[in-house]
Amino acid sequence: MSHHLSRHYSFATTTRGILKTLVRIPLMFVVSMACGFNPSAAPGFQASLTNDAPITILVGTYTNKDSQGVYRLELNLATGQLTQRGLVAKLDQPSFLAGSPGLPGLFAAVHETSDFSGKPGGGLSLLKFDSTTGAAQVVSQSLTQGGAPCHVAIDSGGGRIAVANYSGGSYSGFRVDRAKDARSPAAAEPALRLTAGYCFQNSGSSINRQRQESSHGHCVRFVPGHEDWIVAADLGTDEVLLFKVSETKADVVLEKVRTIQLKPGSGPRQIDFHPNGKWMYVINELDNTITQLTFPDAQGNMQILGSVPTLPADFQGSNGTAQVQVHPNGRFVYGSNRGHNSIAMFSVASDTGALTPLGHQAAGIKTPRHFLVEPSGKYLLVANQDADSVVVFPIDAETGILGPSQFQAYVPTPVCLLPIQ
Repeated sequence: MSHHLSRHYSFATTTRGILKTLVRIPLMFVVSMACGFNPSAAPGFQASLTNDAPITILVGTYTNKDSQGVYRLELNLATGQLTQRGLVAKLDQPSFLAGSPGLPGLFAAVHETSDFSGKPGGGLSLLKFDSTTGAAQVVSQSLTQGGAPCHVAIDSGGGRIAVANYSGGSYSGFRVDRAKDARSPAAAEPALRLTAGYCFQNSGSSINRQRQESSHGHCVRFVPGHEDWIVAADLGTDEVLLFKVSETKADVVLEKVRTIQLKPGSGPRQIDFHPNGKWMYVINELDNTITQLTFPDAQGNMQILGSVPTLPADFQGSNGTAQVQVHPNGRFVYGSNRGHNSIAMFSVASDTGALTPLGHQAAGIKTPRHFLVEPSGKYLLVANQDADSVVVFPIDAETGILGPSQFQAYVPTPVCLLPIQ
């Protein structure tokens, strides 16, 4: 088992009844004005915000217990009801998934392992999802050239894929090559193939001797509107890195062009973008904060604008944050706490992007490694890693506050949620 797998949080928590209200909201808060931007939150999914037809959500899992791979959920947008539809693909440790409008019906999965197909490092699979059968087939696979890959992203055109390798402390780039099958020249669709990949090895450490003894890649994101750039989070070095993406005849190449240092010991983990193209938000696992940065400018420079805590001031226990996401309308930001076992809610100032705490939703949440504000913005789904469940919370359209959950579905060890066409 990789170091990254062995470090997952298992917090002792008091049993909560689902019906017990644990939403903690300040008596007064200011809700920011609507920013008026196109809400396209989830890569690989184009949805009509007025269409209440059910949507499909794929679930990445850890398979060291009861899970067998990637599962499928169906979310009813009219009611919030969530139904598990079974196993999509039997895979080893498919911990993170990604899709792209440029690859409709396809998705990528990283295999968070220390060896893959008998070789050192983790793996990357590209799969084709059949909405009729509900099953997915592996189209192509490649080694990530680094151990325990924990995050994957695909550009909007579907031609480039990036991976963060946690224990490898590295970042890998791949191209999705399209070629007609020589054995079937009349084939309607070209065969897709992952290239061997290019690996950038980062280095460094920080002040937390247990968690930051070396580089630990934890997130890669193509910059919206400038997809020749990738921003990446390194939990081990407290860095947000900017890569220039280029291509050779054989592969994709990642060149580090900028680095911005966050607070020592913060442990940057995940990144999300505001739809106005001005701000991005980094959730820091080790000091339990969310840091606001500017988008890279024309020269790739980024600036830190501020940080806010994800925990209540009176919380005394152990905690590690996990996921951050900006609501599709740009007015709210959410972050997950493992230990406090909650979703922290924030409003976004329309002029500065600064975050104001709105409180926490904790009912029915246990080790929320990942969550998803689905593309319509009506619901937030939480993947409870240690409760074997995915729970649905309605989002108040005016305040951004998460209401009580009425629906959940069983999924063993869920750790990633991806809407797919």
